[in-house]
Amino acid sequence: MENAMKIMKIWKRTLLIPLATLAVAGCTSNSLSGQFTALSSYNVRNLKYDTDSNTQIQTRGESCWSYIFGIKTKETDIRLQRAIDTAIREGRKKGLDADLLTNVRVYNEVSSYLVYSSDCIIVEADLVKILP
Repeated sequence: MENAMKIMKIWKRTLLIPLATLAVAGCTSNSLSGQFTALSSYNVRNLKYDTDSNTQIQTRGESCWSYIFGIKTKETDIRLQRAIDTAIREGRKKGLDADLLTNVRVYNEVSSYLVYSSDCIIVEADLVKILP
């Protein structure tokens, strides 16, 4: 009986470490989904722009799907456009009233954990002001 108890304790300890590791382990991948010379989901009034430091701001936007136990928790359609819109809004918050993104990089970032995963479209670009 004592030997059986000792064996059970050893098995519990042996299984506890791998199970704890699985509970916190995750995976993330990141891949480029596109690259553009200029990109805007807003109405661009004119294509003349200056890349002077006063008329250019680095910006970033993202739009994500989230899953818990494989069930989507947030429905987000047209994610690329939403990520672009967010990047433009974030650039405007930095004080530049503009609507054209240049030097655009689009990423898809996927993270996966035991019970939670996400799939995000990320846009990084320069927001530039259009010249009159």
